[in-house]
Amino acid sequence: MVKKICLDSDVCIAILRNESRAQQIKDLIVDAEICVSTVTIFELFLRRTNLDVVDEFIGKIDRLSLNEHAARYASSLYKTLEQNGTPIELRDLFIAATCIAHDCFFLTFNVKHFERVHGLKLIRI
Repeated sequence: MVKKICLDSDVCIAILRNESRAQQIKDLIVDAEICVSTVTIFELFLRRTNLDVVDEFIGKIDRLSLNEHAARYASSLYKTLEQNGTPIELRDLFIAATCIAHDCFFLTFNVKHFERVHGLKLIRI
């Protein structure tokens, strides 16, 4: 069974910039179904230059929508994290909830930040 992996913005940027750590990522995801959340697409298009490179990149991978199921999950996560005194930025919350709602793994360099999200299947590299 092919593993479905959602890439965080920082991972996408490393790949787009062809950073040295990007090769490790490429080796890790070679046999996986790769996707990004629509929130990550928003973050990538906040760039001021090289938008055509972003367009080409996201055109080759699947996109996960922040649907109603993900939105409901995000609100529950928000309340829990707030109650625990460990909130995360809303865009990150939406990305995490989208991954959970679409039952996929999540690859990020910001593991410490996202490990607070219960139910998120993090890939640690």
